[in-house]
Amino acid sequence: MAVIETKKLTYTYPGGTKPSIRDVSIKIEKGEFVLITGPSGCGKTTLCRCFNGLIPHFYQGELKGEVFVTSLKVAEHPIYELAKHVGLVFQNPENQLFALSVEKDVAFGLENLGMAREEIRKRVDWAMKLTGIYELRERAPNELSGGQQQRVAIASVLAMQPEVIVLDEPTSFP
Repeated sequence: MAVIETKKLTYTYPGGTKPSIRDVSIKIEKGEFVLITGPSGCGKTTLCRCFNGLIPHFYQGELKGEVFVTSLKVAEHPIYELAKHVGLVFQNPENQLFALSVEKDVAFGLENLGMAREEIRKRVDWAMKLTGIYELRERAPNELSGGQQQRVAIASVLAMQPEVIVLDEPTSFP
């Protein structure tokens, strides 16, 4: 079963004169690891935004074609619902972190889903230990190095335990 599928996907940002991505058709099966490479500006980030619903729900623009994530048609489901199935680690972790502590940032998505406090504690501790940031749990994310912030962003997504994890430039902050 495909966890991500696009069919003739084309997207143009508002005010854009040409599409950022054009006629992209891909099928990614459960358990596959896929690497999408290309030069800066070729549409990799735009494609990632299609997978979690930022396009078309946040970025308006013109979307043609279809995007399915875990059999959900992205255009027909709100971002908060898609977040249960697909997690996106942004290229710049500062765009993803905002809480006063690492621990609170990692817990944020789980709290928004209304998860039980005990389960949140378990998942947050697991994700912070897995990413090697447990000892940073009380620190403010803005006090951390770029690499540490990237780990916090990854832990935040891992804690949600989505079926699909999309990493946009995961090594951009060593």
